[in-house]
Amino acid sequence: MKRLFYYELLSIKTEINKLQQDKNNVKVLGDIQEKLLEYHHWVECKFNTRKFRLKNLKRMKKNPANTKEISLQIKSSINKTILQLDELTELKVWLRNIGNSLPHLYYDKGDLRAYSYSSNSNNLKELSGDIHGKDGLDLELKCFRYAIDIGSKALLNDLTSIMRYGDLTLMDKEIPFIMEIKNSEACRVKANKQLKNMQEIHSYLEKDISTTIRGGEVISQRITMSEDERSNKEFFNKHFTDSKHTGYNLSKIEGGLYCLSFYHGSKYQDNVDFSVLKKLKKPAFFSLNQFKNEEDNSLFYPYTLLIDDPEIYTAFMLGLYSIYLFFDCEILNKTADKYKIEFKFITDKYLSEMRSKGGPLIYSHTFTKALVEFSSLNWAVNQMFSNYQVALDSYDVIIKKEF
Repeated sequence: MKRLFYYELLSIKTEINKLQQDKNNVKVLGDIQEKLLEYHHWVECKFNTRKFRLKNLKRMKKNPANTKEISLQIKSSINKTILQLDELTELKVWLRNIGNSLPHLYYDKGDLRAYSYSSNSNNLKELSGDIHGKDGLDLELKCFRYAIDIGSKALLNDLTSIMRYGDLTLMDKEIPFIMEIKNSEACRVKANKQLKNMQEIHSYLEKDISTTIRGGEVISQRITMSEDERSNKEFFNKHFTDSKHTGYNLSKIEGGLYCLSFYHGSKYQDNVDFSVLKKLKKPAFFSLNQFKNEEDNSLFYPYTLLIDDPEIYTAFMLGLYSIYLFFDCEILNKTADKYKIEFKFITDKYLSEMRSKGGPLIYSHTFTKALVEFSSLNWAVNQMFSNYQVALDSYDVIIKKEF
Protein backbone atom coordinates (compact mmCIF):
# COMPACT_ATOMS: atom_id res chain seq x y z
CA MET A 1 0.00 0.00 0.00
CA LYS A 2 2.83 2.43 0.84
CA ARG A 3 4.15 2.13 -2.70
CA LEU A 4 0.93 3.69 -3.98
CA PHE A 5 2.40 6.93 -2.61
CA TYR A 6 5.47 6.87 -4.89
CA TYR A 7 4.49 9.74 -7.17
CA GLU A 8 3.00 11.75 -4.32
CA LEU A 9 6.25 11.54 -2.31
CA LEU A 10 8.31 12.34 -5.40
CA SER A 11 6.13 15.35 -6.22
CA ILE A 12 6.07 16.85 -2.73
CA LYS A 13 9.84 16.37 -2.29
CA THR A 14 10.34 18.26 -5.57
CA GLU A 15 8.16 21.08 -4.23
CA ILE A 16 10.13 21.21 -0.96
CA ASN A 17 13.35 21.50 -2.97
CA LYS A 18 11.78 24.44 -4.77
CA LEU A 19 10.83 26.08 -1.45
CA GLN A 20 14.34 25.43 -0.11
CA GLN A 21 15.73 27.48 -2.99
CA ASP A 22 13.28 30.34 -2.35
CA LYS A 23 11.99 30.35 1.22
CA ASN A 24 9.95 33.48 0.56
CA ASN A 25 7.76 31.68 -1.99
CA VAL A 26 4.62 31.67 0.15
CA LYS A 27 2.53 30.16 -2.63
CA VAL A 28 4.70 27.02 -2.72
CA LEU A 29 4.62 26.89 1.10
CA GLY A 30 0.83 26.96 0.99
CA ASP A 31 0.55 24.46 -1.87
CA ILE A 32 2.74 21.93 -0.03
CA GLN A 33 0.48 22.09 3.01
CA GLU A 34 -2.68 21.79 0.91
CA LYS A 35 -1.20 18.61 -0.62
CA LEU A 36 -0.32 17.27 2.82
CA LEU A 37 -3.90 17.90 3.95
CA GLU A 38 -5.18 15.85 1.00
CA TYR A 39 -2.76 13.01 1.73
CA HIS A 40 -3.70 12.99 5.43
CA HIS A 41 -7.38 12.82 4.47
CA TRP A 42 -6.75 9.81 2.20
CA VAL A 43 -4.70 7.99 4.84
CA GLU A 44 -7.16 8.73 7.65
CA CYS A 45 -10.13 7.51 5.61
CA LYS A 46 -8.32 4.29 4.66
CA PHE A 47 -7.20 3.78 8.26
CA ASN A 48 -10.69 4.25 9.74
CA THR A 49 -12.25 1.96 7.12
CA ARG A 50 -9.77 -0.81 7.88
CA LYS A 51 -10.10 -0.29 11.61
CA PHE A 52 -13.86 -0.81 11.27
CA ARG A 53 -13.25 -3.86 9.07
CA LEU A 54 -10.88 -5.36 11.64
CA LYS A 55 -13.49 -4.94 14.37
CA ASN A 56 -16.08 -6.76 12.25
CA LEU A 57 -13.66 -9.54 11.31
CA LYS A 58 -12.82 -10.19 14.95
CA ARG A 59 -16.53 -10.37 15.73
CA MET A 60 -17.09 -12.79 12.83
CA LYS A 61 -14.22 -14.97 14.03
CA LYS A 62 -16.11 -15.69 17.27
CA ASN A 63 -19.08 -17.21 15.44
CA PRO A 64 -19.30 -20.88 16.56
CA ALA A 65 -20.97 -21.83 13.27
CA ASN A 66 -17.77 -21.10 11.28
CA THR A 67 -16.27 -24.02 9.41
CA LYS A 68 -12.53 -24.57 9.57
CA GLU A 69 -12.17 -23.17 6.05
CA ILE A 70 -14.14 -20.03 6.89
CA SER A 71 -12.12 -19.52 10.10
CA LEU A 72 -8.88 -19.70 8.11
CA GLN A 73 -10.20 -17.17 5.60
CA ILE A 74 -11.23 -14.80 8.39
CA LYS A 75 -7.83 -15.20 10.09
CA SER A 76 -6.07 -14.43 6.80
CA SER A 77 -8.22 -11.32 6.33
CA ILE A 78 -7.45 -10.19 9.89
CA ASN A 79 -3.70 -10.55 9.32
CA LYS A 80 -3.91 -8.66 6.04
CA THR A 81 -5.94 -5.86 7.62
CA ILE A 82 -3.49 -5.53 10.53
CA LEU A 83 -0.62 -5.27 8.03
CA GLN A 84 -2.48 -2.55 6.13
CA LEU A 85 -3.12 -0.63 9.37
CA ASP A 86 0.60 -0.82 10.22
CA GLU A 87 1.51 0.55 6.79
CA LEU A 88 -1.02 3.37 7.11
CA THR A 89 0.40 4.22 10.55
CA GLU A 90 3.86 4.50 8.96
CA LEU A 91 2.42 6.76 6.27
CA LYS A 92 1.06 9.06 8.98
CA VAL A 93 4.57 9.28 10.48
CA TRP A 94 6.08 10.02 7.05
CA LEU A 95 3.56 12.76 6.31
CA ARG A 96 4.38 14.48 9.59
CA ASN A 97 8.10 14.09 8.85
CA ILE A 98 7.50 15.95 5.58
CA GLY A 99 5.56 18.59 7.51
CA ASN A 100 8.53 18.93 9.88
CA SER A 101 10.70 20.10 6.99
CA LEU A 102 8.71 23.35 6.71
CA PRO A 103 9.59 24.96 10.08
CA HIS A 104 13.16 23.63 9.72
CA LEU A 105 13.56 25.83 6.65
CA TYR A 106 13.01 28.92 8.79
CA TYR A 107 14.31 28.08 12.28
CA ASP A 108 17.23 26.37 13.99
CA LYS A 109 16.67 22.68 14.68
CA GLY A 110 17.85 23.09 18.28
CA ASP A 111 15.16 25.70 18.94
CA LEU A 112 12.40 23.72 17.25
CA ARG A 113 12.87 20.60 19.35
CA ALA A 114 11.72 22.49 22.43
CA TYR A 115 8.23 22.84 20.95
CA SER A 116 7.78 19.07 21.26
CA TYR A 117 8.57 18.90 25.00
CA SER A 118 5.80 18.36 27.49
CA SER A 119 5.50 20.83 30.33
CA ASN A 120 3.84 18.17 32.50
CA SER A 121 6.00 15.06 32.13
CA ASN A 122 9.38 13.84 30.98
CA ASN A 123 7.71 12.41 27.87
CA LEU A 124 7.14 14.33 24.69
CA LYS A 125 3.92 16.30 24.45
CA GLU A 126 1.16 14.07 23.11
CA LEU A 127 0.52 14.44 19.40
CA SER A 128 -2.89 15.40 18.09
CA GLY A 129 -4.96 12.63 16.52
CA ASP A 130 -6.51 12.70 13.06
CA ILE A 131 -6.49 16.11 11.42
CA HIS A 132 -9.75 15.82 9.52
CA GLY A 133 -12.97 15.76 11.48
CA LYS A 134 -11.54 17.46 14.57
CA ASP A 135 -13.40 20.36 16.16
CA GLY A 136 -12.30 23.75 14.95
CA LEU A 137 -10.53 22.56 11.78
CA ASP A 138 -12.66 24.75 9.49
CA LEU A 139 -11.69 27.86 11.45
CA GLU A 140 -8.01 26.84 11.51
CA LEU A 141 -8.02 26.33 7.73
CA LYS A 142 -9.77 29.65 7.20
CA CYS A 143 -7.09 31.46 9.26
CA PHE A 144 -4.29 29.53 7.55
CA ARG A 145 -5.51 30.26 4.02
CA TYR A 146 -6.09 33.93 4.84
CA ALA A 147 -2.52 34.23 6.18
CA ILE A 148 -1.09 32.57 3.05
CA ASP A 149 -3.21 34.79 0.79
CA ILE A 150 -1.80 37.96 2.38
CA GLY A 151 1.77 36.67 2.01
CA SER A 152 2.47 35.41 5.53
CA LYS A 153 4.56 32.24 6.03
CA ALA A 154 1.85 30.30 7.86
CA LEU A 155 2.20 26.73 9.15
CA LEU A 156 -0.55 24.34 10.21
CA ASN A 157 1.02 22.80 13.30
CA ASP A 158 -0.97 19.54 13.04
CA LEU A 159 0.90 18.74 9.82
CA THR A 160 4.10 18.37 11.89
CA SER A 161 5.23 16.25 14.81
CA ILE A 162 7.56 18.91 16.15
CA MET A 163 5.26 21.95 16.61
CA ARG A 164 3.05 20.46 19.31
CA TYR A 165 1.77 23.70 20.83
CA GLY A 166 -0.92 25.87 19.28
CA ASP A 167 -2.76 25.44 16.00
CA LEU A 168 -1.08 27.87 13.62
CA THR A 169 2.46 29.28 13.47
CA LEU A 170 3.44 32.43 11.60
CA MET A 171 7.08 32.14 10.53
CA ASP A 172 7.76 35.67 9.30
CA LYS A 173 9.80 36.83 12.29
CA GLU A 174 12.93 35.66 14.07
CA ILE A 175 10.78 34.02 16.75
CA PRO A 176 7.80 31.89 15.61
CA PHE A 177 4.42 33.38 16.49
CA ILE A 178 2.18 30.54 17.68
CA MET A 179 -1.59 30.96 17.65
CA GLU A 180 -4.18 28.94 19.56
CA ILE A 181 -7.44 29.12 17.59
CA LYS A 182 -10.68 28.37 19.47
CA ASN A 183 -14.28 28.39 18.31
CA SER A 184 -15.93 29.54 21.52
CA GLU A 185 -15.52 31.18 24.91
CA ALA A 186 -15.90 27.72 26.47
CA CYS A 187 -12.39 26.89 25.26
CA ARG A 188 -10.80 29.77 27.20
CA VAL A 189 -9.54 27.60 30.08
CA LYS A 190 -7.79 25.19 27.72
CA ALA A 191 -6.34 28.08 25.71
CA ASN A 192 -4.97 29.75 28.86
CA LYS A 193 -3.33 26.48 29.91
CA GLN A 194 -1.74 26.16 26.46
CA LEU A 195 -0.51 29.75 26.70
CA LYS A 196 1.12 29.09 30.09
CA ASN A 197 2.85 26.00 28.71
CA MET A 198 4.11 27.90 25.66
CA GLN A 199 5.50 30.60 27.96
CA GLU A 200 7.49 27.89 29.79
CA ILE A 201 8.97 26.74 26.47
CA HIS A 202 9.85 30.29 25.41
CA SER A 203 11.49 30.90 28.79
CA TYR A 204 13.63 27.79 28.27
CA LEU A 205 14.65 28.97 24.79
CA GLU A 206 15.51 32.42 26.14
CA LYS A 207 17.52 31.22 29.18
CA ASP A 208 18.81 27.90 27.72
CA ILE A 209 17.90 26.14 30.95
CA SER A 210 14.77 25.03 32.76
CA THR A 211 13.87 23.05 35.87
CA THR A 212 10.12 23.18 35.18
CA ILE A 213 9.52 21.81 31.66
CA ARG A 214 9.29 18.04 31.21
CA GLY A 215 7.32 17.92 34.42
CA GLY A 216 10.17 19.32 36.48
CA GLU A 217 11.61 15.81 36.82
CA VAL A 218 14.87 16.60 35.03
CA ILE A 219 17.10 19.59 34.44
CA SER A 220 16.92 20.61 30.80
CA GLN A 221 19.85 22.62 29.51
CA ARG A 222 21.07 23.69 26.10
CA ILE A 223 24.83 24.00 25.81
CA THR A 224 26.55 26.02 23.13
CA MET A 225 28.94 23.88 21.13
CA SER A 226 32.57 24.95 21.35
CA GLU A 227 32.87 24.49 17.60
CA ASP A 228 30.31 25.06 14.84
CA GLU A 229 28.65 21.89 13.62
CA ARG A 230 30.48 20.11 10.83
CA SER A 231 28.09 18.49 8.39
CA ASN A 232 28.69 15.56 6.07
CA LYS A 233 25.51 16.24 4.09
CA GLU A 234 27.41 17.14 0.92
CA PHE A 235 29.47 13.92 1.10
CA PHE A 236 26.41 11.77 1.73
CA ASN A 237 24.54 13.27 -1.21
CA LYS A 238 27.50 12.73 -3.52
CA HIS A 239 27.56 9.13 -2.28
CA PHE A 240 23.83 8.75 -3.10
CA THR A 241 24.28 10.28 -6.56
CA ASP A 242 27.13 7.88 -7.32
CA SER A 243 24.97 4.94 -6.24
CA LYS A 244 22.43 5.72 -8.98
CA HIS A 245 24.90 4.68 -11.69
CA THR A 246 25.33 1.09 -10.46
CA GLY A 247 22.45 0.76 -8.00
CA TYR A 248 24.76 0.59 -4.97
CA ASN A 249 27.72 2.27 -3.31
CA LEU A 250 30.04 1.76 -0.36
CA SER A 251 32.21 4.75 0.37
CA LYS A 252 34.17 6.46 3.13
CA ILE A 253 32.37 9.56 4.41
CA GLU A 254 35.03 10.58 6.95
CA GLY A 255 37.63 8.93 9.15
CA GLY A 256 35.88 6.13 11.02
CA LEU A 257 32.60 6.36 9.08
CA TYR A 258 31.45 4.47 5.96
CA CYS A 259 28.10 4.42 4.20
CA LEU A 260 26.59 1.51 2.27
CA SER A 261 23.48 2.26 0.23
CA PHE A 262 21.77 0.28 -2.49
CA TYR A 263 18.58 -0.20 -4.45
CA HIS A 264 16.90 -3.48 -3.62
CA GLY A 265 17.58 -6.04 -6.32
CA SER A 266 20.91 -4.46 -7.29
CA LYS A 267 22.96 -7.54 -6.23
CA TYR A 268 25.36 -5.31 -4.32
CA GLN A 269 26.61 -8.32 -2.33
CA ASP A 270 28.38 -9.65 -5.45
CA ASN A 271 30.09 -6.37 -6.31
CA VAL A 272 30.86 -4.36 -3.17
CA ASP A 273 34.35 -4.68 -1.67
CA PHE A 274 33.61 -5.02 2.05
CA SER A 275 37.30 -5.43 2.92
CA VAL A 276 37.59 -1.65 3.45
CA LEU A 277 35.51 -2.07 6.60
CA LYS A 278 38.37 -4.04 8.14
CA LYS A 279 40.01 -0.69 8.82
CA LEU A 280 37.43 -0.15 11.59
CA LYS A 281 38.98 -1.33 14.88
CA LYS A 282 35.68 -1.57 16.77
CA PRO A 283 33.01 -1.65 14.06
CA ALA A 284 29.38 -0.79 14.79
CA PHE A 285 26.33 -0.65 12.57
CA PHE A 286 23.28 1.60 12.20
CA SER A 287 20.24 1.30 9.88
CA LEU A 288 18.62 4.55 8.83
CA ASN A 289 15.71 2.64 7.27
CA GLN A 290 14.68 1.16 10.58
CA PHE A 291 15.12 4.46 12.41
CA LYS A 292 12.97 6.57 10.07
CA ASN A 293 9.71 4.76 10.80
CA GLU A 294 9.60 5.45 14.54
CA GLU A 295 7.39 8.34 15.58
CA ASP A 296 9.51 10.03 18.25
CA ASN A 297 12.52 9.99 15.91
CA SER A 298 10.71 12.48 13.72
CA LEU A 299 12.07 15.19 16.06
CA PHE A 300 15.43 14.95 14.33
CA TYR A 301 16.31 16.96 11.24
CA PRO A 302 14.01 15.60 8.49
CA TYR A 303 15.29 13.40 5.67
CA THR A 304 13.23 15.54 3.31
CA LEU A 305 15.93 18.19 3.76
CA LEU A 306 18.92 15.88 4.23
CA ILE A 307 18.53 13.86 1.02
CA ASP A 308 18.63 16.16 -1.99
CA ASP A 309 17.63 13.83 -4.83
CA PRO A 310 13.82 13.33 -4.98
CA GLU A 311 14.18 9.83 -6.47
CA ILE A 312 16.63 8.67 -3.79
CA TYR A 313 14.47 10.20 -1.05
CA THR A 314 11.29 8.55 -2.34
CA ALA A 315 12.93 5.14 -2.78
CA PHE A 316 14.44 5.40 0.72
CA MET A 317 11.09 6.24 2.35
CA LEU A 318 9.32 3.40 0.53
CA GLY A 319 11.97 0.85 1.51
CA LEU A 320 13.22 0.41 -2.05
CA TYR A 321 16.62 1.90 -1.15
CA SER A 322 18.58 1.08 2.01
CA ILE A 323 21.12 3.24 3.84
CA TYR A 324 23.48 1.61 6.37
CA LEU A 325 26.21 3.32 8.38
CA PHE A 326 29.35 1.57 9.64
CA PHE A 327 31.43 3.45 12.18
CA ASP A 328 34.37 2.89 14.49
CA CYS A 329 33.63 3.02 18.22
CA GLU A 330 37.37 3.48 18.77
CA ILE A 331 36.93 7.21 18.07
CA LEU A 332 34.65 7.40 21.12
CA ASN A 333 37.01 5.41 23.33
CA LYS A 334 40.00 7.60 22.51
CA THR A 335 38.12 10.85 23.08
CA ALA A 336 36.57 9.60 26.33
CA ASP A 337 40.03 8.68 27.62
CA LYS A 338 41.28 12.12 26.65
CA TYR A 339 38.61 13.78 28.80
CA LYS A 340 38.82 11.10 31.54
CA ILE A 341 35.14 10.23 31.17
CA GLU A 342 33.50 6.83 31.37
CA PHE A 343 30.67 6.23 28.92
CA LYS A 344 28.42 3.53 27.53
CA PHE A 345 25.55 3.29 25.06
CA ILE A 346 22.34 2.48 26.93
CA THR A 347 20.02 1.97 23.94
CA ASP A 348 20.38 0.48 20.48
CA LYS A 349 19.95 4.03 19.15
CA TYR A 350 23.21 5.07 20.82
CA LEU A 351 21.90 7.24 23.63
CA SER A 352 25.05 7.84 25.70
CA GLU A 353 25.48 7.75 29.45
CA MET A 354 28.55 9.60 30.74
CA ARG A 355 30.20 10.04 34.11
CA SER A 356 33.50 11.46 35.27
CA LYS A 357 35.10 10.14 38.46
CA GLY A 358 32.78 11.10 41.30
CA GLY A 359 30.50 13.09 39.00
CA PRO A 360 26.78 12.65 38.29
CA LEU A 361 25.42 10.75 35.32
CA ILE A 362 24.73 12.89 32.27
CA TYR A 363 22.88 11.66 29.18
CA SER A 364 23.48 12.79 25.64
CA HIS A 365 21.73 12.26 22.28
CA THR A 366 24.58 14.03 20.47
CA PHE A 367 26.00 10.88 18.87
CA THR A 368 22.57 9.68 17.72
CA LYS A 369 21.82 13.09 16.22
CA ALA A 370 25.11 13.04 14.35
CA LEU A 371 24.33 9.62 12.85
CA VAL A 372 20.84 10.45 11.65
CA GLU A 373 21.45 14.10 10.69
CA PHE A 374 24.59 13.47 8.59
CA SER A 375 26.85 15.42 10.96
CA SER A 376 30.54 14.66 11.37
CA LEU A 377 30.94 11.87 13.92
CA ASN A 378 34.41 13.09 14.88
CA TRP A 379 32.97 16.55 15.57
CA ALA A 380 30.05 15.10 17.54
CA VAL A 381 32.20 12.84 19.72
CA ASN A 382 34.51 15.68 20.69
CA GLN A 383 31.55 17.95 21.50
CA MET A 384 29.77 15.26 23.51
CA PHE A 385 32.68 14.72 25.88
CA SER A 386 34.07 18.27 25.97
CA ASN A 387 30.66 19.63 26.97
CA TYR A 388 30.37 17.21 29.86
CA GLN A 389 32.33 19.57 32.10
CA VAL A 390 30.19 22.52 30.99
CA ALA A 391 27.06 20.58 31.93
CA LEU A 392 28.65 19.54 35.22
CA ASP A 393 29.45 23.14 36.17
CA SER A 394 25.87 24.19 35.40
CA TYR A 395 24.58 21.27 37.46
CA ASP A 396 26.63 22.42 40.46
CA VAL A 397 25.23 25.93 40.13
CA ILE A 398 21.66 24.63 40.09
CA ILE A 399 22.21 22.39 43.07
CA LYS A 400 23.57 25.39 45.00
CA LYS A 401 20.41 27.31 43.98
CA GLU A 402 22.35 29.99 42.22
CA PHE A 403 20.16 29.49 39.12
